[in-house]
Amino acid sequence: MRSLVMYVLAHGSRAFMTRANSTTVEGAEHMTAALAREAGRPLITVCNHVASMDDPLVMSTILPPAVYSDPAQLRWTLCASDRCFHRELLVPFFRAAKVLPVERGAGMFQPGLAAAEERLRAGDWVHIFPEGTRSRDGRMQPVRKGVGRLVAACAEADPVIVPFVHSGMREVLPKGALLPKVNQEVKVLVGEPIDVSDLLAAAAQQGWPEDTLYVRIAHRIGGRMAALKAQLDGLPQEELSAQREAQQAALEQGLDLYDPADNAYRAQSLWERVSFRMQHREWAAHGVASAKARFAAAAAKLSAAAGGGKSDGSSSSSIGSWMEAVAAGGSNNAADAAQGAGVEGSVPAEKRKLLALVTDWLSTGSPCSEPSEYYSKQRSLHMIQLLQARV
Repeated sequence: MRSLVMYVLAHGSRAFMTRANSTTVEGAEHMTAALAREAGRPLITVCNHVASMDDPLVMSTILPPAVYSDPAQLRWTLCASDRCFHRELLVPFFRAAKVLPVERGAGMFQPGLAAAEERLRAGDWVHIFPEGTRSRDGRMQPVRKGVGRLVAACAEADPVIVPFVHSGMREVLPKGALLPKVNQEVKVLVGEPIDVSDLLAAAAQQGWPEDTLYVRIAHRIGGRMAALKAQLDGLPQEELSAQREAQQAALEQGLDLYDPADNAYRAQSLWERVSFRMQHREWAAHGVASAKARFAAAAAKLSAAAGGGKSDGSSSSSIGSWMEAVAAGGSNNAADAAQGAGVEGSVPAEKRKLLALVTDWLSTGSPCSEPSEYYSKQRSLHMIQLLQARV
């Protein structure tokens, strides 16, 4: 499914940008070179954020079409959970499109960013909008230090950091518009990779606090992006200097990837919590007993799926027995359960992935002593959406 979704999405986006609109790209050779990096070396791309569909629309224009059919070469990206993962029917699509959910206002230490770090350590490509939110007027916003954390997380693998900027997307997809417009002009400028090796070396030699390193990396990336945007838009040097001052001031205030001071996001987050409590008040009262009961009823079906549709195989039977034991109140630990049932040696890799999926699901739903703790764990079910990144 992933191959089909990524292929159609990339070709459709490129056709829209080059045929329904006029798009010019300068510096695409930098992106082509980055895609040809040595195996295991992570790639981070950063760009300004104007429209809700900057990715995939702009992204498709800077890539050689030859990579569209290879999902392994294409990017992972981040999207707010209340935007991309709020409707159950859309979740499979965004998973297939290599989108990781993040929660607005939750800062840098959250599952979505942890999953992005994991992808980078594996040598994958992660794209991020380092401003953290869309620009209201098309101008560059301060880059927040979350991007510095991502770079630092994979520093040992010497990440390639490629910046690009664009203009014209505000006219293609104005804020509040349901459908993108045609006959617009879009310009894209891809810059040379950003070198932060000196910052990483200085941090190691001088013992910088982690936050200092994040801020300095973000400041360098923000400065390079601002310079590219000024070059693309033909801005005077005075305006570029003002943008850099604003960037530095924002970093000194300690802003991370998402700004928790945004009142709109805060109100929306409050409503999400109230809505969640209303929806799951029965689970809060009875713990996860009802969840485990429903899981036990579905064990046979999941077991059959693990066996490729056949539920009478020994491996499938082992998985089914393990799931039923867990549903009945057995161990939630994957290693213990696998060892006790003799599953690890007999279950192929694909079936062990299902085993890990089920284990993580049960782990996030483990019994809690207080309703507040239960709510917190249940909100962490976003981790299920991140598991696609692991498997």
